[in-house]
Amino acid sequence: MLPVAEFLAARYKTTLDAEPAPEQLALDVDAEADRGIALALAGTSAAWAAECDKAIEILAARGRPFTSYDLLSLGLAEPAHPNQWGPRLQRAARRGVIRADGTARSARPTTRRSLLTIWVGTTELGVTA
Repeated sequence: MLPVAEFLAARYKTTLDAEPAPEQLALDVDAEADRGIALALAGTSAAWAAECDKAIEILAARGRPFTSYDLLSLGLAEPAHPNQWGPRLQRAARRGVIRADGTARSARPTTRRSLLTIWVGTTELGVTA
Protein backbone atom coordinates (compact mmCIF):
# COMPACT_ATOMS: atom_id res chain seq x y z
CA MET A 1 0.00 0.00 0.00
CA LEU A 2 1.30 3.46 -0.88
CA PRO A 3 1.86 6.03 1.83
CA VAL A 4 -0.87 8.68 1.74
CA ALA A 5 1.44 11.42 0.39
CA GLU A 6 2.58 9.25 -2.52
CA PHE A 7 -0.98 8.15 -3.25
CA LEU A 8 -2.21 11.75 -3.38
CA ALA A 9 0.73 12.93 -5.47
CA ALA A 10 0.16 10.16 -8.00
CA ARG A 11 -3.59 10.73 -8.05
CA TYR A 12 -3.49 14.47 -8.55
CA LYS A 13 -0.69 14.34 -11.12
CA THR A 14 -2.84 12.20 -13.40
CA THR A 15 -5.92 14.31 -12.67
CA LEU A 16 -4.11 17.54 -13.51
CA ASP A 17 -2.64 16.17 -16.76
CA ALA A 18 -6.08 15.90 -18.34
CA GLU A 19 -8.98 18.30 -18.01
CA PRO A 20 -11.90 16.26 -16.63
CA ALA A 21 -15.50 17.22 -17.23
CA PRO A 22 -17.27 18.91 -14.26
CA GLU A 23 -19.41 15.83 -13.62
CA GLN A 24 -16.24 13.71 -13.48
CA LEU A 25 -14.78 16.08 -10.87
CA ALA A 26 -17.78 15.42 -8.60
CA LEU A 27 -17.27 11.67 -9.00
CA ASP A 28 -13.53 12.05 -8.32
CA VAL A 29 -14.21 13.96 -5.09
CA ASP A 30 -16.54 11.24 -3.83
CA ALA A 31 -14.12 8.51 -4.87
CA GLU A 32 -11.21 10.31 -3.19
CA ALA A 33 -13.21 10.74 0.01
CA ASP A 34 -14.08 7.04 0.02
CA ARG A 35 -10.43 6.10 -0.59
CA GLY A 36 -9.29 8.45 2.16
CA ILE A 37 -11.76 6.95 4.60
CA ALA A 38 -10.64 3.45 3.60
CA LEU A 39 -6.98 4.37 4.21
CA ALA A 40 -7.79 5.77 7.66
CA LEU A 41 -9.94 2.76 8.57
CA ALA A 42 -7.21 0.34 7.53
CA GLY A 43 -5.04 1.52 10.42
CA THR A 44 -7.80 1.81 13.02
CA SER A 45 -8.01 -0.78 15.76
CA ALA A 46 -11.41 -2.40 16.11
CA ALA A 47 -11.38 -1.81 19.87
CA TRP A 48 -10.70 1.94 19.50
CA ALA A 49 -13.35 2.23 16.76
CA ALA A 50 -15.96 0.57 18.99
CA GLU A 51 -15.09 2.83 21.94
CA CYS A 52 -15.21 5.89 19.68
CA ASP A 53 -18.61 4.91 18.28
CA LYS A 54 -19.96 4.47 21.83
CA ALA A 55 -18.57 7.87 22.88
CA ILE A 56 -20.17 9.53 19.84
CA GLU A 57 -23.53 7.99 20.75
CA ILE A 58 -23.22 9.21 24.35
CA LEU A 59 -22.49 12.79 23.29
CA ALA A 60 -25.18 12.65 20.61
CA ALA A 61 -27.77 11.56 23.18
CA ARG A 62 -26.99 14.60 25.34
CA GLY A 63 -28.38 16.84 22.62
CA ARG A 64 -25.62 19.45 22.88
CA PRO A 65 -23.21 20.35 20.08
CA PHE A 66 -19.80 18.64 20.29
CA THR A 67 -16.57 18.14 18.38
CA SER A 68 -14.13 15.26 18.09
CA TYR A 69 -12.06 16.87 20.85
CA ASP A 70 -15.00 16.54 23.25
CA LEU A 71 -14.90 12.75 22.86
CA LEU A 72 -11.71 12.72 24.93
CA SER A 73 -13.68 14.05 27.91
CA LEU A 74 -15.38 10.65 28.10
CA GLY A 75 -12.06 8.88 28.55
CA LEU A 76 -11.61 7.90 24.91
CA ALA A 77 -7.92 7.60 24.01
CA GLU A 78 -6.44 9.52 21.10
CA PRO A 79 -6.45 7.45 17.90
CA ALA A 80 -3.21 6.16 16.42
CA HIS A 81 -3.50 8.89 13.75
CA PRO A 82 -5.61 12.07 13.74
CA ASN A 83 -7.19 11.09 10.41
CA GLN A 84 -9.03 8.29 12.20
CA TRP A 85 -11.54 10.69 13.80
CA GLY A 86 -13.23 11.61 10.54
CA PRO A 87 -14.35 8.16 9.40
CA ARG A 88 -15.93 7.40 12.80
CA LEU A 89 -17.88 10.68 12.79
CA GLN A 90 -18.86 10.27 9.13
CA ARG A 91 -20.07 6.74 9.85
CA ALA A 92 -22.21 8.02 12.73
CA ALA A 93 -23.62 10.74 10.47
CA ARG A 94 -24.44 8.23 7.71
CA ARG A 95 -26.18 6.04 10.31
CA GLY A 96 -28.29 9.02 11.41
CA VAL A 97 -26.80 9.23 14.91
CA ILE A 98 -25.40 12.75 14.42
CA ARG A 99 -25.56 15.57 11.91
CA ALA A 100 -23.26 18.47 11.13
CA ASP A 101 -24.26 21.64 12.95
CA GLY A 102 -21.65 24.15 11.77
CA THR A 103 -17.92 24.65 12.01
CA ALA A 104 -15.52 26.10 14.55
CA ARG A 105 -11.83 26.46 15.26
CA SER A 106 -10.41 23.58 17.25
CA ALA A 107 -9.60 24.05 20.93
CA ARG A 108 -7.16 21.13 20.73
CA PRO A 109 -3.71 22.50 21.61
CA THR A 110 -1.90 20.53 18.90
CA THR A 111 -4.01 21.63 15.90
CA ARG A 112 -3.23 25.33 15.64
CA ARG A 113 -6.94 26.13 15.70
CA SER A 114 -7.76 24.19 12.56
CA LEU A 115 -11.32 24.24 11.22
CA LEU A 116 -13.51 21.35 12.32
CA THR A 117 -17.12 20.24 12.21
CA ILE A 118 -19.51 20.73 15.11
CA TRP A 119 -21.84 17.74 15.50
CA VAL A 120 -25.17 17.30 17.27
CA GLY A 121 -27.35 14.28 17.95
CA THR A 122 -30.29 13.71 15.65
CA THR A 123 -33.97 13.34 16.45
CA GLU A 124 -33.69 9.64 15.50
CA LEU A 125 -32.12 9.17 18.95
CA GLY A 126 -34.95 11.03 20.59
CA VAL A 127 -32.80 14.15 20.87
CA THR A 128 -34.06 17.52 19.76
CA ALA A 129 -31.22 19.43 18.17
